[in-house]
Amino acid sequence: MLPKIKINEFFVEGENQDLSHVLLHIIQPSTSEEEKEKGYFFAACEINNGRKEDVVNLQNLMDEIENDYYETPNQPGKETLELILEKINSENFALSDSSAELHCLIGALRGDELVFSFRGRPEAILFYKNKLGQHQIMDLVAANENDEQENGDKLFSQIIQGKISAGDYFFGGTSHIGGCFNHDRMQKIITGRAPEQSADHFEKVLSGIKNGYSYGGVIMFREPEIEAIKTADKIEPEKKPIFTTEEQTDRTLSPSLMNNLNSKVKSMMDKDVAAKPRPIVPTNIPQTISPHVKQRPARPMAGKSPAEIIMMIIRAIGIGLKYFGYSIYWLFFMLAKFIVGIGRFAAMLFIVVFNFKNRRRSILESWSEGRRRFTKRLRELPLITKILAVAAIIFAIVFVISTATIQARKIKDEANKVYLENLQTIKNKVDAAESALIYGDESSAKATSAEAKTLFTAFTCAPVDKTTCDDIISRLDALSLKLRKMDTVAAELIVDWNSMNLTGLEKFIKIDTKLIGYSSTSGALAVYDTLTKTNKTISASDATFAGFIASAVPKENDYVAFIGADNKSLALYDPKTDTLKKGEISFAGTPDIRSIIIYNRRMYSLDAAANQVLRHDNIKNGFGLGKDWLQDTNQNIRDGVDLAIDGDLFVLKTDGQILKFTKGVSQNFSLQTIDPALDSGNDIWTYTDSVNLYVLDAKNKRLITFDKTGQFLRQITANDFTSPVSAAIDETSGSAYILDSGKVYKIHIK
Repeated sequence: MLPKIKINEFFVEGENQDLSHVLLHIIQPSTSEEEKEKGYFFAACEINNGRKEDVVNLQNLMDEIENDYYETPNQPGKETLELILEKINSENFALSDSSAELHCLIGALRGDELVFSFRGRPEAILFYKNKLGQHQIMDLVAANENDEQENGDKLFSQIIQGKISAGDYFFGGTSHIGGCFNHDRMQKIITGRAPEQSADHFEKVLSGIKNGYSYGGVIMFREPEIEAIKTADKIEPEKKPIFTTEEQTDRTLSPSLMNNLNSKVKSMMDKDVAAKPRPIVPTNIPQTISPHVKQRPARPMAGKSPAEIIMMIIRAIGIGLKYFGYSIYWLFFMLAKFIVGIGRFAAMLFIVVFNFKNRRRSILESWSEGRRRFTKRLRELPLITKILAVAAIIFAIVFVISTATIQARKIKDEANKVYLENLQTIKNKVDAAESALIYGDESSAKATSAEAKTLFTAFTCAPVDKTTCDDIISRLDALSLKLRKMDTVAAELIVDWNSMNLTGLEKFIKIDTKLIGYSSTSGALAVYDTLTKTNKTISASDATFAGFIASAVPKENDYVAFIGADNKSLALYDPKTDTLKKGEISFAGTPDIRSIIIYNRRMYSLDAAANQVLRHDNIKNGFGLGKDWLQDTNQNIRDGVDLAIDGDLFVLKTDGQILKFTKGVSQNFSLQTIDPALDSGNDIWTYTDSVNLYVLDAKNKRLITFDKTGQFLRQITANDFTSPVSAAIDETSGSAYILDSGKVYKIHIK
């Protein structure tokens, strides 16, 4: 039974990753026989003052060497590692920063045979026993350093190989370990205790050294052959280390120089060692105690059992998760570096702006030096690199612009599609509303028209579709007018009392062919005869009339009754003689008369102060004392403005509401909702021989027609209306007279 080889490793991560970064690899071969013959792959590399891209590139290089080592078949007369290094050296790997240092040790352990190469000045030491059983020190890097320097333009310039004898130790590590432990102390630590204890000792001591450097290393130990101590072994003149050959790899690095290979043999064993054939690699696997060891996954799938395949998949997932973790780590690392960089730049900018502690000059000089270094590096780049970089930048710009253009066009096309769909939807709803109105379905027409208006309000019309949108607006307006039953009619000017200096006229009334205007601030009446086209002014013979607030004409049209501005006097106008005289009327208390109406020779007056409609009986020269007519005193008519009567009595309120009373009792009565809503009112008119109810709405400049059940029939307006305040209806001629700003207009209502 061959002696067992133990592999132990240690790793200490420094505090300053920019100063020192260590990569430590120990790869265990898979279960395939081909990879078992290849043995263990290991690497211990250190970059000092390197950049992040150098670390990433070196990591990728180590992965490439590992994969190629296990996947490249052996060739007669050449080590597999030598073949791999030929390829690596031909690719001219170089660090991006000329001030960075690379110290790297890579190799493989096949049974008890060790082969490795190095770059820079890593630690590679063999502790072997002499004939007295004492351990001696052999620095394998120092012994071959001159040859490595002669081929310094190559990444790995030579191959060193040999065997680890029983009881020997091999130590490989990063360059700065030598600054903390000299070789004698290393010998005492490594040979004086178990390998795992030595690794723990190195890790604990190096962890306590806070100098910013990272450390990593591997310890290999071949156990002594306890049962194989024979006489033949005892008569050996001297036990020598097994590293017998050093192959200078100019041929490894440069295939064109393979015929010029200059191989040197440093024999520290018997002279016939070099002539001996290479021993067969044993198939026993070393014992490893290494938390960082990675299992080499088997490549071929053929001949694997389902359990083996599942294990391979699990290992692959584990590796994927590991590299995913690395990716997340680097992502957060780069993000943290970016944030720290931004913060550092902000701090420097603050110092430069405010010259904090007089450090402005030093910072500006450091920025200038950084800019000079960058410019110098840029100039030193090969021409082909510059051309490729410019081409890459141009390609990236073109790619970004093309992608953005395509995306913008896609967004624009999608927006245009939505725009056209919305426009067509609005047009379809307008068509549907017009069709519903043609077939008399007003409710459907109103609902569809309202939907079209809502959509069009939220719609932004493009300039190219202005004509279409204007057409939609006109159609919606026409629909609105039809649904509102709003007719705009021509208004004929009958008389302009402003030309007679009779300004401030508030109301008027019609009797036969005469129109009589009055106000609450003047005792004079403006009388216009529509038959003779004459205008005159009439004043009361009694000087007590300072103005008039309400008027009424009986059905017989034989006089006009006016209530004086004092709310308690009566004036009677005779249309035949054009005279105005004082009449008799009585009120209880202090009335506030808003309107009067004469029906069957009785006068009904709206007293807002008493919240009552008073009925006055006819007497010889006027009307008697007003008596309460309303029996339903719960109704509020204090804001009433006008009365109309046809047997039932209608009270118009300032908010447009109409109350209906029969024999003093209120009746259920409501008006149909219209557009615009009726929320104000000035005049109301109806009579026994009329089937309609007319309301003047000064706020919206319209005359509205309802039937006596409250159903909406029509609303009329005129472009000449500015502030209509009073109306007189003449259904016989199908006309209405409207007082507006001192002018009387005539409109047709049929």
